[in-house]
Amino acid sequence: MMQTIGSKGVVTTIALLFLFIGNVSLAEDSLLAAVEKFAETAMKHGRDTHGKDHTPVFVDLLNVDTLKPPNHSNGQEGTVSSNFAYQQNLMRLLVGLSKFTGDAKYRDEAKKAVRHMFDHYSHKESGLFYWGVHCSIDVNGGTVKNPGGPVHEIKGVYPYYDLMYEVDPERTERFVKGFWAAHIKNWSDVFNDRHGVYRAIKDLDNVWDWQKEWNDPPYWYNGKGGAPLLNASSDLIYAAIFLGGKKQDEKASLWGQRLFGQYAKGRNKVTRIMPSGGFAYPRHTALAKRWFPAAKDPQGNFYMGQWPYSCIGRDNFGLLRAAEHLAKAGDHEGSKEMVNKLSEHLVAYAKYAYVPEKNELTPILADGTDLSGYKMRHDGGPMTGYKNTILTPNPATPMFLPTYALAYRLSRNQALWKTLRDMCRGNGLGDIGVKTGAKPQLDTSCKSSEPYVVFALIELYKATGENEYLKFAEHICRNIIRQRYHPKSGLFTLDKDHLACHLDCYEPMAFLTVAAAKENKLDLIPLWEHGGVYEWQENRIISGYAKRWIKECPQLADRVLRRSHKQE
Repeated sequence: MMQTIGSKGVVTTIALLFLFIGNVSLAEDSLLAAVEKFAETAMKHGRDTHGKDHTPVFVDLLNVDTLKPPNHSNGQEGTVSSNFAYQQNLMRLLVGLSKFTGDAKYRDEAKKAVRHMFDHYSHKESGLFYWGVHCSIDVNGGTVKNPGGPVHEIKGVYPYYDLMYEVDPERTERFVKGFWAAHIKNWSDVFNDRHGVYRAIKDLDNVWDWQKEWNDPPYWYNGKGGAPLLNASSDLIYAAIFLGGKKQDEKASLWGQRLFGQYAKGRNKVTRIMPSGGFAYPRHTALAKRWFPAAKDPQGNFYMGQWPYSCIGRDNFGLLRAAEHLAKAGDHEGSKEMVNKLSEHLVAYAKYAYVPEKNELTPILADGTDLSGYKMRHDGGPMTGYKNTILTPNPATPMFLPTYALAYRLSRNQALWKTLRDMCRGNGLGDIGVKTGAKPQLDTSCKSSEPYVVFALIELYKATGENEYLKFAEHICRNIIRQRYHPKSGLFTLDKDHLACHLDCYEPMAFLTVAAAKENKLDLIPLWEHGGVYEWQENRIISGYAKRWIKECPQLADRVLRRSHKQE
């Protein structure tokens, strides 16, 4: 017998056994079985069995009906994409599943993929993988595709460096150093560019010593020649802190903290909102002045508008994880400083942008200027809004919950708790209580199937020790099984009408995390780091950009293709 969460009380496992119509059924409480099924399908059908030579790398997408990948990628028919940057959650899942079950086969397959990337798809001199925004592998021919040019760019990926290091420590160290060498344009103030060049780099071994002095430079209000987006720089920070901890290299960690410190210097002097996302570099200060005449602050003003996930979502979450890793490496003071500044930013953003009564995030400038109803004068693309777009508030969806939950756990800032409480209620999850220690009143009739909710609840469970959060996380997982799980294939989609599963999806990692928490084995499995393409594709759907981006990004078209209009 097993008790399930719900108003109807206790029911037997037998009564819950058959969830789906058809030949395949799944016990509702068997989260681990779902994870294993997903992993087995990924390893059997998601490998490179295309073209002349078969390799250990994984494809990005699988059709849940045919178990075959879409036959086009990046606008090119006849290609099958494998982009390792957007498979890091999959790597963490496979390693975590081996650690949890004791079966080494999952970890072994992940290691094979990493080794193949090192051997065949990394630049000889810089050590950088051919992956990310501008590069992918076409497994049909085993060739590298470079839409937009051979440029290295990853944003909010947070690679699974621990696995890379286990496979090849020397090449992983070289990768991190090459990453910094390719993207930092000026080491005197770590002014950088989201775009890095694949090229030979001199004296890469001594990259941390290229700059002899650090004179505490100001923020880059007047910088030129680069685009230091926080959603790209967060990966640089994360990489340096990883290497510093793994190698006990104080220089690497120090450079990561210096880069973070530059963004902290760009905080608005009044609001204390920190530059985020795509609006974190000097050109956009000028754009803010020109595009938004209502701006109060003549300098250091940034648009925080249509993509709040960059302001308070993925980017801040990754930086908080970096701070957590910094503490584990023994630098508690450095970690505390990062956590405090990020928490201050999150509190400030909520103060000026979040409307609890509507559970909405107002489009604002960093000085707090409300841009609701503003009509875009220029075509700024998805980052700013297309020409003639009327700026409107965004719903505060569950994707923001993990960031506030993690920030609270690391800082114990009660203002973060308040915002988290409001967002939980706004998303129909119930009440976590006025303050820490209060008995949560969670809504067990909630139909949410968002893995973001699961990860937020796990952070609350870790912060409070309150078992109700773990039980509720199980409840959300069961909702996911009902709404997103395809039992015949073991794959997950946004809902049952979708056809394409991205193998980097968050759902199986959420299941494994809950299973580990139930057995008090959270320390055994890798942390979820919020990275990957899965999140930003979903965000475009949520933000109303889907139609435009289906035309511009065929991978997204694969991701959102539905049975109900599969001919479009």
